Amino acid sequence: MTNKTYSILWKATQEELKTLIEYEVQEEMASVDQERLVTTKKTSIQYLKYIRVTNKLTSCYENILQPQKRRFLQKLIDNCIGRVLELKHELVSLEFSEVHFLDDLLLEMKMVPSDMDITIPQYFYEKTVEEQEKMALVKELLRYLSVEGSVKYWSDTRLTVKEAVRLIQSHEQALRGRESFLEAQRLFEIKEENRLKECRKNRKIEITKAEAATRIQRAFRWYNFHKNFKRIYGEEMNLLRMQPSVTEKAEHFHAFQKLENLKKSRQDLILKNELEYLQKIEEIKKEIENYHAPLAVENLKVKIRAYFEKYRETHNEYPTFPAEEEGGSAAMLKETVITHSEEKSKTETVSKERIVIDKKETKKTTEEPEETPGFVSKSSKYIPELLELVNEYDRVWKDKEIIGVFDKCDEEIIRQEAFEEMELRVRIQTDKIMREELYRLTEAFERDLGKKGKKGGKKGGKKGGKKDKGKGKGKGKKEKDLTPNRNFESLVKELVKEGIIVSYPNFSLNDFIGDYNYVGSSQDFESDPEKEPVPCLRDIRRIMNEYCILPMGSAAIHTKGAYVKSILLAGPKGVGKKSLVHAVCTEIGATLVDLSAANVAGKYPGKEGLDMLMHLVAKVGRMAQPTLVHIDDAENYFWKKQPTTSVLVEAVRLKKELPKFIKSIGNDDRIMVIGTTVAPFDVDLKGLSTCYNKVLTILTPDHNCRRALWSEMILKHKGIITPELCLSTLCGVSEGFTAPHIKTAVEKVLTDRRLALQSKIPLFATEFIRFLSDHTPVSLEENDEYKAWLTKMPLQKKRTKILKEESGEMTEDARVKDTEKQLSRKKLY
Repeated sequence: MTNKTYSILWKATQEELKTLIEYEVQEEMASVDQERLVTTKKTSIQYLKYIRVTNKLTSCYENILQPQKRRFLQKLIDNCIGRVLELKHELVSLEFSEVHFLDDLLLEMKMVPSDMDITIPQYFYEKTVEEQEKMALVKELLRYLSVEGSVKYWSDTRLTVKEAVRLIQSHEQALRGRESFLEAQRLFEIKEENRLKECRKNRKIEITKAEAATRIQRAFRWYNFHKNFKRIYGEEMNLLRMQPSVTEKAEHFHAFQKLENLKKSRQDLILKNELEYLQKIEEIKKEIENYHAPLAVENLKVKIRAYFEKYRETHNEYPTFPAEEEGGSAAMLKETVITHSEEKSKTETVSKERIVIDKKETKKTTEEPEETPGFVSKSSKYIPELLELVNEYDRVWKDKEIIGVFDKCDEEIIRQEAFEEMELRVRIQTDKIMREELYRLTEAFERDLGKKGKKGGKKGGKKGGKKDKGKGKGKGKKEKDLTPNRNFESLVKELVKEGIIVSYPNFSLNDFIGDYNYVGSSQDFESDPEKEPVPCLRDIRRIMNEYCILPMGSAAIHTKGAYVKSILLAGPKGVGKKSLVHAVCTEIGATLVDLSAANVAGKYPGKEGLDMLMHLVAKVGRMAQPTLVHIDDAENYFWKKQPTTSVLVEAVRLKKELPKFIKSIGNDDRIMVIGTTVAPFDVDLKGLSTCYNKVLTILTPDHNCRRALWSEMILKHKGIITPELCLSTLCGVSEGFTAPHIKTAVEKVLTDRRLALQSKIPLFATEFIRFLSDHTPVSLEENDEYKAWLTKMPLQKKRTKILKEESGEMTEDARVKDTEKQLSRKKLY
C-alpha cells in the first residue's frame, strides 16, 4: 500500500512541477514592464510552490523502494532545490532583505510557516567512498595528533632525579593532607550529631497536642481538597475532550513506536533493493562485455572500413579522422538514428540559444535610455534540466507499473544503459585502432601516388604544436603550486598540528530550538521604514539552511551557481552563532578550518608564511570539500583603529588575503566562509561588506522562542510540564536571557532527586528563576545597538531608501490600500 500511495503522490507532484515550469517559460516570453511589488509577489508565490514540490519529492525519495526511481528523484530534488535558491536570491535583490515574511501568501496557499522549511534530503548524508576515506583520515589525524601532542610533551620534558623525588614527595604530602582532612571532617560530623541529639532531648514542647493535631488536620484537608479538585478538573477536561486521557496517551505512544518500526523496516528494504540493483548491474555488464562487446567492435570496424573505401572511391583520397572532442567515428559516419542522448544535447542547445537571445534582448533594452525595462527575472540554470527530467518522466516512469511486491529494479533499463556505456567505450577503443589503420592506409596510398608522407607530416606538426602549448600552460600552473610534491595526508597533518583544522561537536540543525515571527508582514513601514521586523531563531535557522547546508550538501546544486561564498553572523554572546556553524558542519559532514585572528596569531609568520597558509587552506579545502572556514571575532580583521584592550599583535593580518580567497571560490569548490562577531560596531563597514556577501543579525529570543526553549529543554531533561509550572510567567520573567542561560538553569534544577519527586511535588517557576538570576541578561539597549548597526549596511540602506521613496509616492493612496487589506482579510475569515 505504501508503494502505491507514494507513487500516486509522485505522479501528482510531477504534474504540479510541470505546470510550474510551463508557467515560468511563459513568463520569460511575457512583457517585462512590471512594478517591484508585483514582481516580488510573483517570485514569492513561485518560491513557495517550489518549496512545496521539493518537500513532496523528498518524502517520495525517502519512501519509494526502487533504486532507479530514487536516482531519478535525486536529480529532480537537486534541480528543484537549486531553483528555490535562485528564487531566494531574486527575492533578496527585490526586497533588499535577507529575511522574507510571507504570512499573507501562506494564508492564501493554505500553508503554515513550518512549510517554508526545506527538508534536507537523506542522500546529503551519504558520502562516496573517496569522501568517506578523506573524512576518516581527517578525524583520525585530529584524534591521533592530540594524543601524540601529550605524549611528545612528556617525552621531551624529562625530569632529573632530584625533581622526580621532589614531585613524589609533594604528591605524598598532598595525599596525607587529604587523609587528615577527611578524618577531621568525620570527627566533626560525629561531634555535631551528638550535640544535636542533646539539644533535642533538652528541648521543651512549645505547642500542645491539640494544636499540633489541628495543624496536621489543616494540612491534610488542604492536600485532600487539591487532590479532589485536580481529579474533578481532569474528568471535566476529558469530558470536553480537551485533555488526552491516559489510555489515549498510551495509544499515541504505541502508534509512534509502530511508525518508527515501519520506517526502520522500510529503510532495510531500501538498502536490500539497492544492493540487489548494484549486483544486477555488475552481472549485466559482465554479460555484455563477454558476449556483445567483441561483436560490436567487429561491426564498427566493418562500418568504418566501408566508409574509408567509399570515401576514397568518391574523392580519390582517404578522409581525416575526427578528433574525440568532435565525436570521433560517430561524427564521421553521421548515423541517422538519433539516440536519446543526442535529443538531450539538442534540447540543451535550443534552451541555451533561447537564453542567449533573451540576454541579448535585455542588454538592448538596458542600452536604450528612453525606455525603462522594469524588473526582469533572471534566466534559470536549472529549468532546462528540469524540462528534460519532466519529459523523461513522461516517457519512462509515468506509466511504469510497480515491479513485484517490493518494487524491484527494472532490468530492461539497466540493460539499455549498459549497452549505451558499452557502445561508447567500444567506440573510443575502436577509434584509436582505426586512426592508426587510417594513417597507414593514407601513407600507402600517397606512396602509390608519389606523395610520400605529405599529409602525415602536416598532422604530426599540428599535434606537436598543440602538445607544446599544452605543456607550457601546465608548467605555468605547477609553478604556482607551493606544495607540488606533498600528498593529502601530509597537508592535513600539518594543518592539524598547527591547529588550523579543528574538530567540532555533533550538533544537528534541529537542535537549534526556536520559533517563527508570525506577524512579520503585518507591520506597517510607511510611517518609519527603519523599523524592520526582527527575524526569530527559527527564521534564522531556515536562512542558514538555504544559504549554507543545501548548496554545500550537493555538488549538483553548487556547480550551477546558486550558492553564497561568505556570510557574517552578528549578535550578543550566547544567541547561537557558533552553534549554527557546528550545525552546518554536522549536516554536510564538512572539514572545519579555523582562521580566527587569535588562532592564526604567531603561526606562519611573514608574507611568505601568510601565502603558504592561504595556499594550504585553499588546496586542502578543495581536496577535502565540503570545507567550512570559520572566523571567530571577525571584527579583528576590519578595525578602523585597533583597541588598546586587544592583545593581538597582527590583528589585520588577513584583511587583504581573505577577500582574495573568497573571490577565488568557484562553482566546483564547495568552500564557504562564516564569520561570527559580538562587537561589529567600530569596524570598517566598506571592507566588511566587500568581504562578506550576506550579513545576519541574531538577537535575543522573543517570547515565543523562549517558550519553545523552556518546554524543549525541560522535556529533554525528563521534566514534566504541568499547569503549576506556569510556563507563560517563566517566559515573561526570562526576557533578555539566552539559550545557554535557560539550559544551565534547567540542568541545575532537574537533578536526579528532583526528577524522582515530580509525581508528588510538581515543578514550579520559582525553582528555575532562582538559578536564572545568577546570569546577566542582555539589555534592550544592546539589542537596539545591533539593529542600528544593521541599518548602516549597504543592503539595508538600499531597502530603507526604496521604502521611503515608495511611501512618499503612495501617501495619497495609503487609506485606500488599508481598507482593501481589511476587506480582503474579512473575506478570508
